[in-house]
Amino acid sequence: MVTRWLSLSVTSVALALMMKGFLDVAVGGRLILPGPPAMPIRGLLHPEALQSGEGLLCMGIVILAALPAFRVVLALVTYLRTRAWVDALIALGVLAVLLLGTYVPRR
Repeated sequence: MVTRWLSLSVTSVALALMMKGFLDVAVGGRLILPGPPAMPIRGLLHPEALQSGEGLLCMGIVILAALPAFRVVLALVTYLRTRAWVDALIALGVLAVLLLGTYVPRR
């Protein structure tokens, strides 16, 4: 139940950000297909990034991409509470793979 609520909430926020960002870009006449490269995460942490349509689009995509990690963390907490150690260890491994996928540089 909590996982479903989390997924719906995160997806709704991400969709709202992406729609607002797309409308800002389209109304501003800056709509170019394919679009510009995504902003780096460090750039999204600045308040002025969220005042631009491109920043809102990128933030929505980042939030949506983080949903699997949120779900794995929630499963890990659930497994730890119920003392399902094997399942918790597997969830921890999956979380480690997800985190490594974001930090390991690509060639």
